[in-house]
Amino acid sequence: MKRTKPLGILSLIANIIVLVCYGVYFTVSIIERATLGGLIIPAAVILLALIPLIFYKKLPKWLNIVFMCGMWFYTVTFAIFCGTIMTYHSEEQAAQEVMQYSGDNGEGLTVLVFGCRTYEQPSKSLARRLDSAYDLLQRYPAALCIVSGAQGANEPRTEASSMRDYLIGLGIAQDRIYAEERATSTEENIALSLELIERTPELAGRHIICVSSDFHLARIALLMKRETDGNYSLAGAPSPRFELLWANLV
Repeated sequence: MKRTKPLGILSLIANIIVLVCYGVYFTVSIIERATLGGLIIPAAVILLALIPLIFYKKLPKWLNIVFMCGMWFYTVTFAIFCGTIMTYHSEEQAAQEVMQYSGDNGEGLTVLVFGCRTYEQPSKSLARRLDSAYDLLQRYPAALCIVSGAQGANEPRTEASSMRDYLIGLGIAQDRIYAEERATSTEENIALSLELIERTPELAGRHIICVSSDFHLARIALLMKRETDGNYSLAGAPSPRFELLWANLV
């Protein structure tokens, strides 16, 4: 069944947007040496988006409409998500927020750094997070720090141990850093770090400032709102490359 011209144009636009997004995602996944599971999803979406482009003349109109609606649903929600991300906080904004909780030297502050891919040394994205955490720890000399992250299947060591060594290498005292080495997801980063805080008198009762990449803050905010009484702030580290930011937004 032949499609009408407006339907064809709308379908083409939606499919191109999805192909660009997931094409970048797939390319970055290969460059970053993602696991097979991490490659399957973008590859599947790319193939799905190609179907109405290649076979649009052979597909019934109702199926073309289904494909178009699905692609436009993704496009609209992606745009909304990107807009939401832009509202979250930079490191400087977070530093201003926590003054009311921590005072000038940060006695009531814990900096919680969320892990991501590491090699023997932190990846560029993780190093950006740690650099932002370092700035806060320098600004607040009495603040403590939690680094959270387990060892992934494609990592030679735990993310937390790599993060701790990186901060020590920058000059942060080892006794200010607490390593949580079991978390394998954002949910576990938060849950296990909160457990560590509960059983560690030095950490208990402090205001938490969550440090992660800019694209990650919206998810962290939702989870922290659910798991805490609101005693937290957010500090976003910029992504090292545009394509990495784009791939993580997708």
